[in-house]
Amino acid sequence: EKLREWLGRFSGYHQQIKQLEKEIDELSWDASFGMYNSAGLRRKIKECPDGAEFAMAFLDLDCLHHLNEVYGYHDVNNRIKNSFHYEPVDDKIINRIFSGDEILVLVKGGIDKLHHLLTRIQRQGIQNKISFQSTIRQWRKGRDNFDQFLSEMGRELLNLKKTRVKISREVNISLASA
Repeated sequence: EKLREWLGRFSGYHQQIKQLEKEIDELSWDASFGMYNSAGLRRKIKECPDGAEFAMAFLDLDCLHHLNEVYGYHDVNNRIKNSFHYEPVDDKIINRIFSGDEILVLVKGGIDKLHHLLTRIQRQGIQNKISFQSTIRQWRKGRDNFDQFLSEMGRELLNLKKTRVKISREVNISLASA
């Protein structure tokens, strides 16, 4: 970082480099949702040293497409933004991944810090009529392949949601036949 800054000053490109860095920051932030996008997530992770430990939560927002149909995209985006609002700091990364109804929350350190943050997000979500399903794991940079780890969490969450839907259907069938 310091070498790049020195080379930029030396070669007269310091202002251009600063402008490009600002543009990269802007492209890494999804203003509609008030959180990092996938590119921003990857940038933040890349900045962390190998061995950094994160508690990760993979969240899937409930009924997002239905909410968009009922309330409109702008209103739902604001609800998500209000539910997940946080000041970007070094120990937390919240970002939208894939289609917008999946959100990844990373907290440096242990699962307890993540549970505390998720409790706050869940309370804010209730106020904004946003709910989610989640799976939680511990990830270490350099030890675990991030993309593979994320895929495993996605599959785990999908299986969890399928199980809940199956149980819900079985309960509804039992109640209907009673």
